[in-house]
Amino acid sequence: MSPRFADAGPSRDAGEPSGRSTHHWEYLALLALGGMWGSAFPFIRLGLLAGAPALLFASFRFLGAAAVVSIVAAARREAWPARRDLALSALWGGGLLVAGYMGFLYTGEESVTAGIAAVLIASGALWSALLGYTFLPQDRLGRAGMAGILIGFLGVSVLFLPDLAGGSYLRVLPLLFVLGAALAFAIGSVGLRKTVSAPQGTWALSAEFALGGLLLLVLALAAGETRMPLGSSVTLSLAYLVVVPSVLGYSVYFLLHHRVGPLRANVVAYVNPIAGILLGMALLGETVTGYELGGFLLIVAGIYLVQRDRGSPAERPPGTPTPASQKG
Repeated sequence: MSPRFADAGPSRDAGEPSGRSTHHWEYLALLALGGMWGSAFPFIRLGLLAGAPALLFASFRFLGAAAVVSIVAAARREAWPARRDLALSALWGGGLLVAGYMGFLYTGEESVTAGIAAVLIASGALWSALLGYTFLPQDRLGRAGMAGILIGFLGVSVLFLPDLAGGSYLRVLPLLFVLGAALAFAIGSVGLRKTVSAPQGTWALSAEFALGGLLLLVLALAAGETRMPLGSSVTLSLAYLVVVPSVLGYSVYFLLHHRVGPLRANVVAYVNPIAGILLGMALLGETVTGYELGGFLLIVAGIYLVQRDRGSPAERPPGTPTPASQKG
């Protein structure tokens, strides 16, 4: 799953803890979190290559994750959030961050390698920053941030060059699906931050997973996807996606999101695509092209400039509040 922790699109959580240094275990946990979320891309691709239908595969993952997360929330006796916050979290999170984002991503990864998908999804940070700049008054960007957005989108265009230059226009469509996933993620992130002020808890996450999974199931049935092959590769991929990036990943996320500030958490944004590329090479035998490497470096450079701009109040227009956090 793409990181909602440090996507360069600030969120509603508390800001950088003051007067407190980050412990080594917290940095290690951030690296592990980036690795877990980045590992989702090759495991999605693995299941799809084994014959899993895209939308039904995504639906099974999030319905399973919703069940596990609900059990965890009940075991912890976590209090229910306010009804309005729960409904809005389910609407924005389930509708866009799960159904929209994952529907586009899984469909795109039927043809796009895990490495390229991971790099393209990293551009969600840029979309979040651009939408936040447009719709959230506190998310103003200075010159460095705007330059970062331009550089990052240049990196996105580089990933399309081989197919466009070769006239393989049909192969551009799956790339556009993955890019659409990044945009859906950004819209959902900004919508959540604009409408929900309370920190997200486990029940809200379960509601997002459940609604998103049900919406994906409806889309899958409408597309004629009625059978899930449960061969070893599909079962392994599905179990891994439910347990590691969905349940364990968010357990680590909730452990950290009140302990480390947004600037320290930015490490997740860089580790996520690297993990996707490396595991795609190791598990699926994918190769990294020069275009992929160039696009990755430009997107990461753009994210760095946006995050650096957000971390430097001196570069903001006078009177602009510093955003609270950078979880998507």
